[in-house]
Amino acid sequence: MDGTVLALLAAATSSATNCVAPAPWLAPTLQFVGTMGAVAVGAYLVSRREDKAHRRKQDADKLFLAVTVSAVLETFTSECAAVADDDGTHPGQRRSDHERSPQVEAPDLSYANLDVVWMALPALLLDQVHALPRKLESARRFLAFMHSYDEEDYFFERRLKYAELGVLAANISEKLRLDVGLPAQIDPTSTTRKWIESSLDTLKATEQMRLAEQAEWVAAFTAKMAANEQESQG
Repeated sequence: MDGTVLALLAAATSSATNCVAPAPWLAPTLQFVGTMGAVAVGAYLVSRREDKAHRRKQDADKLFLAVTVSAVLETFTSECAAVADDDGTHPGQRRSDHERSPQVEAPDLSYANLDVVWMALPALLLDQVHALPRKLESARRFLAFMHSYDEEDYFFERRLKYAELGVLAANISEKLRLDVGLPAQIDPTSTTRKWIESSLDTLKATEQMRLAEQAEWVAAFTAKMAANEQESQG
């Protein structure tokens, strides 16, 4: 009896010892997991530092771009304002041959010499900035056609087109500056933008009146021609 109990106790002790003792694969596994965890944490920290450095550089590039390009655009707006006020006379008088001629040279717009990182801009804003020179070129082609067609219309359209371009440039400049937390204008006391916006409103109102007068003239002419045709047939 006692021998049987002693045998059972010995077996139980041996079993307990085997359960407590670690498996031979456990230590290497834990070491591997610890090593990989340290590598992962290190890689994560390095990645975070690189991301922060990239964002800081991108923010710096965007800020420099906004300051640089907005200066170009505000200058362009001022030059457009001068053209928008040019009716082809000086000062308000035609030349001795009664012809008009531009008193203010039309501005140019190019970003070719700007050393900026364009890809720092959001896609939509980047498109708006680079679309402006193309719109300027389209306006020039239109005005070249108008110049050979009608002097009166040419100077009116010249003022209108450059007023539109100047306001557009001012709007884009404001978006650039606000996007990086700068004031809307380089010089908050400048009245150029308000002036050119007011001029554009006046020119557009005049354009609508001109179009209405033209439509009225065409309608009257068409009615007269129709009446003459009826008389000739009668």
